[in-house]
Amino acid sequence: MNINGGYAKIAPLFTNSSYNETINKAMNNMKFLWAVILGAVGLNAQLIESIEFKGLVHLSADVAGDIMGISNGVPLDETVLNDGIKKLYNQGYFKDIWVTHEAGNLTLFCTEKPIISKITVVGFEESDEKKRNEVLQLKKGQTYDEISVQTAKKRILEALERDGAIDSIVEVEEMFTENGSVELTFTANKGKEITITSLVLHGVKGLDSNKVTQAIANKAAQSFGWFWGRSDGALKLSELKIDPMRMQETYRQNGYLDAEVLTPLLRVDFNSYTAELSYQVEEGVQYIVESVHYNGYEEVLDDAKMATLVQLKSGDVFDIALFREDMSRIQTAIADVGYAYAKVLPDMDKDPKTGKVKITYNAQPGEKVYIRDVHITGNDRTLDRIIRRDVFLSPGDLFNATDLKDSQNMLGRTGFFETATIEQKRVSNHEMDLIVHVKETPTGNVQVGGGYGSYGGLTFDASLSDRNIFGSGLNVGVQVQSSRFTGQTSLSLSNPRINDSKYSGSTNVFARRFELINTYTSKQQGVTLSLGRLFTRTFSGSLGYRYIDARFEDVNPSANLTEQQTQPYEKSSVSLSLNYNNTDDFYVPRNGLRLSDSFEVAGLGGSAKFIKNNVSYAQYFGVRDAWNVDAIFRYKLNVRHIQNLGFIPLDEHYFMGGLGTVRGYEQFSLPTYLSGFERSFYATKMATSSFEVSFPLVASARLRWAVFVDYGYIGETEFMQEGRGGYGAQIEWFSPMGPIALVFANAIDSQPGDRVNGFEFSIGRPF
Repeated sequence: MNINGGYAKIAPLFTNSSYNETINKAMNNMKFLWAVILGAVGLNAQLIESIEFKGLVHLSADVAGDIMGISNGVPLDETVLNDGIKKLYNQGYFKDIWVTHEAGNLTLFCTEKPIISKITVVGFEESDEKKRNEVLQLKKGQTYDEISVQTAKKRILEALERDGAIDSIVEVEEMFTENGSVELTFTANKGKEITITSLVLHGVKGLDSNKVTQAIANKAAQSFGWFWGRSDGALKLSELKIDPMRMQETYRQNGYLDAEVLTPLLRVDFNSYTAELSYQVEEGVQYIVESVHYNGYEEVLDDAKMATLVQLKSGDVFDIALFREDMSRIQTAIADVGYAYAKVLPDMDKDPKTGKVKITYNAQPGEKVYIRDVHITGNDRTLDRIIRRDVFLSPGDLFNATDLKDSQNMLGRTGFFETATIEQKRVSNHEMDLIVHVKETPTGNVQVGGGYGSYGGLTFDASLSDRNIFGSGLNVGVQVQSSRFTGQTSLSLSNPRINDSKYSGSTNVFARRFELINTYTSKQQGVTLSLGRLFTRTFSGSLGYRYIDARFEDVNPSANLTEQQTQPYEKSSVSLSLNYNNTDDFYVPRNGLRLSDSFEVAGLGGSAKFIKNNVSYAQYFGVRDAWNVDAIFRYKLNVRHIQNLGFIPLDEHYFMGGLGTVRGYEQFSLPTYLSGFERSFYATKMATSSFEVSFPLVASARLRWAVFVDYGYIGETEFMQEGRGGYGAQIEWFSPMGPIALVFANAIDSQPGDRVNGFEFSIGRPF
């Protein structure tokens, strides 16, 4: 600081991020000095003539002046100036602020903190951006702060330790660029992982120790630990605090309500990076249910209804999981008759001496709740009425918990939305609003399929459709399909809810070419019409009519086909189909099943005369809530049969291989060939099954992977005349253009001459 000819300069007073602590200490000591300085140069009598800010980037000069509370024409007051500078500094943008004054003209020099222009992370969650960002809590464009960077570094270290890595190192490189920004690079060097070599459970007597260890994440290493279901012994520090609760839950599922599991003791040998883990368990007695009682439900549910809701009965070993399910069922049943805010408070009267427990469910229904309004949000494209027709609660309706759940599942099955949730917003004790939050997904669909086989080479097919054109709920499709063996041009239109009713309708006009390898080429033209009805929320049916005019070309004489088999034919048929679907999503269902059965009768005119029956079944079981693992188990079964009533065209026979039947074989390659051209038989029976398990790969990108096993039988006289299987893995990506599957398969039970296929792909088809 110096005084020279009426010029006062104070620089720098404000120099670092610890400003608040420093300035508070300094201000009291500076007040007297300020008064002397300002008095010496006559500030107390001066007015502010001008204010100039230098170095501002994020704030304008006017905004900065407003924050400080100073302006031209007012007296230059030391206290007001100091308070204003503190307010400006506390905005968090500045590393340093200092001020000069000359004849009533103030100049404030502001040094702003740099902006983070780039963040690079090496050696930590490089493939999972979402998890990485959750740990860092830094983002591009954020103001650089050394404390925040060091905190992010600490969080990375903690995350590595939770994964069992000891002695990890994280280094941070800060590179300041010419434009004043900073680029951060976090480099993580993961330390050694600890392997649990011994697990000891002290006090485990009444319950099988295997049941206890199955529930916990930290287990001792086992032989073949890399195999599914075996333990590699890797220490998971983040799970160590949760494991005792898992053990207690297992005990309570087996009647040990008083069981206690103490904090585990972990002994680590840092020379070998191995550990011994031990638990101390106090089991207590195993309780048997003596009686089950209910209170407070009398005006809501009758005794018969209550009896059907409760699984835990007198004489059963107490199970905390069944107990919670019973509570949930009671609460849902009460909510289904309008009591949205109902509570079920349990009471357990335990007698440790006898090992008996009396259970009482105390219901507090509250008041009946009505829907005041239903709001729709997030639908930029889909019309409100298209969404509302699948929401089974309307303004004025009595609340129903099952209706609410069914509505959410129904919206998921439309295939129009990436996510669809329904929020319950309480208005009063007897009213609520429902807010339907949807996130739309592209419904304009380019459907692509193909693969590469040892015989057929590269195959490719594509079609274009929109399941929700202009947000109207109408499904319009134009298919121009072309591959080495198939081709199709078609135009289709379907309406799943005519005039928002329970009736549906569809029509399809098509021309199709199909080449059976080295056998014949079939060309068809036709039309289909159908009318359907939704009988319940999950059950529907349809009645259809199909007409086809077909002819054969390029028939291979070596295929030994009869003249009747290759003559032109006409098919006029009616079909009836029944469908059940209670899944929770159209493209990636996690729970529920799909079941359909269709009958087609040909012979109402035309030369084709047969009855065809196709049954398909698909079950989906997600274990994310139960196991805390986002795995989806899928089982799919298809059974098909044709009964000859006079003439079955070659086109109507069944062929196996490829997507939808048995992966690992080329499409239409089974039944096998007796020679290079002649089929062993033409199938009238086929059954295929598939078991899949799907896991997340990059959750933030909606990318998953799955393993699968397929097996199928095909025959002319019996179902099991010829059997083949396949196994492999597939990449599943719900991309912006729709679902994409990349399939890598190997054949099981392949025979000499079989045409295997190691790779297939599809776009736009549900998983």
